[in-house]
Amino acid sequence: MKCGERVSEENKYALWDIVTLFFVVTIGLLVFYLFLYAEFKRAEIILSVLLVISVIALTVSLTFTAFIFKHLGLSDRKQSLGLPEGSVRAVIALSLILIFMISSLLLFEEVRVLPTSQYRSITQELLNDIPKEQIAYIQQVSVLINGTNETRYNVGRIMENSKASEDLAKQIITTVSTLVVAVSSFYFASKTVAAAAGTPAVSVPVLRSTSPAEGKRKEEIKFRVCGKNLELAKNVKLIRDSLEIACTGVTSSSTKIKCTLKIPEQKEYPEGKWTVVVINSDKGEDRLEGAFTILPAAGA
Repeated sequence: MKCGERVSEENKYALWDIVTLFFVVTIGLLVFYLFLYAEFKRAEIILSVLLVISVIALTVSLTFTAFIFKHLGLSDRKQSLGLPEGSVRAVIALSLILIFMISSLLLFEEVRVLPTSQYRSITQELLNDIPKEQIAYIQQVSVLINGTNETRYNVGRIMENSKASEDLAKQIITTVSTLVVAVSSFYFASKTVAAAAGTPAVSVPVLRSTSPAEGKRKEEIKFRVCGKNLELAKNVKLIRDSLEIACTGVTSSSTKIKCTLKIPEQKEYPEGKWTVVVINSDKGEDRLEGAFTILPAAGA
């Protein structure tokens, strides 16, 4: 796309298609999850499906975000998915932390809650053989046996957890926690190393052209500047001698800057050629001499 060229109708439709697809996929995954929850209502099944759905939703969300950044001209080809530096690492680290928390809660609940075995219509003798501390509940019932009503008992007996299950739960928590610590350490260590590497060299923006190249007094125009190394652009302005006209709403990518330029009507801002200046956030600067011309107001 050339500098100053408007987004085509096809690109606009493509954007809305992506937005629609994003919401359709999200709603579909939510409905599928609710269906599984109503059908099974078992924590281990629900957790597995939830994690898979979460990964799919995360992938769709990242794709949607990357497309929006590209559409707005804010993507960076040097980074993963064109997103700002560290975005993907942060998503992976946070996702693993959430997986660890969810898995730990499930395993803790499974180990904490002791299973209960039910005995139906047992005799008093069998009831006496069950240790009292293992009895969860007792329900007395009347049972017809050989034409005679006899007293029987429905009993809930608390069983001990399997030692193998407890060991497996501990091993899973240890493995996942080790993975979380490793990935999180890698993420934060990468940030620390980048910071310790010292202050990077000042960027060198290079201006090629502007669009439009002229404007009339009192006009408010959509101003575009093309070039390279413009992703850090912070200030865009016109200068002539000691006079300045600043642009507002500055957004930029590596090759293009978009902003709004309002041309003053005051006579102290003379008509004629002005120099375009771009200053990056790290103080890197470039200018185009006489790149913009201020014309008389319409009807003047």
